[in-house]
Amino acid sequence: MIKKALALCALVPSVSFASVNLESNMREAMASADCLAYLTIIYENTHKADGPATKKHAERYVLSMKKVLSDPEGKKHLKEGLYSRSGIDFDNDFYAGVIFSGTVSDIRQSIKDSIPLDKSSSLPYPTLKEKWSEEAKQRYNNANCDLLK
Repeated sequence: MIKKALALCALVPSVSFASVNLESNMREAMASADCLAYLTIIYENTHKADGPATKKHAERYVLSMKKVLSDPEGKKHLKEGLYSRSGIDFDNDFYAGVIFSGTVSDIRQSIKDSIPLDKSSSLPYPTLKEKWSEEAKQRYNNANCDLLK
């Protein structure tokens, strides 16, 4: 969760979101990122991919992030955020990737943490992978990812 929060902070530190469209696009991007992260974790643990769903959420995330980053306020806060200290003018794909990577890392850790350590330490690795995949599927369903347009 910390990585996701840091990635979001890189994008929107103290953003007032004067633009309703910016806020809406950011919510859409993060919902798609979450759904895509669940699918990523399922794939990592089962090597089974839902191609159409993955494509839908990836396209939606990329489109939403392009809208966020094309908004002067969205881009302004990125350029003034964490990566401004590097002196490099990163492109929008970099920022979208950083945010998505943080989302996947955050969700992956949350899923792993959902199994108590005393229980997970006694399970064989293939069983853990199965449980992680089941948890990711449950979260995907609970987030109504299939209903997102």
